[in-house]
Amino acid sequence: MNPLDTEAIELLSAAASPRPLFVLLHDEGGVAADMLVMGNLLGDAFAESAVLIPEGLVGPQGTGNGHGSLPARVEALAAYLRGQQQRFDVLQSD
Repeated sequence: MNPLDTEAIELLSAAASPRPLFVLLHDEGGVAADMLVMGNLLGDAFAESAVLIPEGLVGPQGTGNGHGSLPARVEALAAYLRGQQQRFDVLQSD
């Protein structure tokens, strides 16, 4: 799984460099659309923001519980966040 290829709902402002960057995560068994109301509220409250809601960002499948190991899931999330920060030229402090 390449986290940069993860499908996501993107609520983007017209700002050339959106600030802040919000990434909303749904729970296991949920879908990105479950977070759409929250995403719209954040986008309305922070007019120059970018709100991303990735779909099913759970990392590689592992053995046992079928949900992948926690370290692999955390690494998939970290890679996704780093990729989006670079994409939008957003610093960690933003």
